[in-house]
Amino acid sequence: MNLKLPDRNVVDAFLNVYRHYFTPYVYKEKNGILNRYQLNYAFLKDELLKEIYVDASLVVLRIKKE
Repeated sequence: MNLKLPDRNVVDAFLNVYRHYFTPYVYKEKNGILNRYQLNYAFLKDELLKEIYVDASLVVLRIKKE
């Protein structure tokens, strides 16, 4: 993978596919704890979509340390 020039297919996907389709889960922080929410594409709630479509990082993966 060329990190300076990403594959055109990857660029096209980011430009043409809705942001919430890139992951089945999102994590939201509440009281210092990350909680996982599964996205149900058939019944997405407006308030969750408003949180996904902001100009900020979207946590899609969390690695638990044991």
